[in-house]
Amino acid sequence: MFQGIFSISCFQYCSGYRAKTAEYPGISRRCLQYRIKEYHISSQCHYDES
Repeated sequence: MFQGIFSISCFQYCSGYRAKTAEYPGISRRCLQYRIKEYHISSQCHYDES
């Protein structure tokens, strides 16, 4: 379940809304930053609807 929420959060993060992205799954901004680092998510990732 976390992976699905995190995928949505990643899209929002890539749009530049880290605080709102953290609010969506109910985690702190610091926790989100930890997850971004843990999963090696680039700040320049790309969203693909296919």
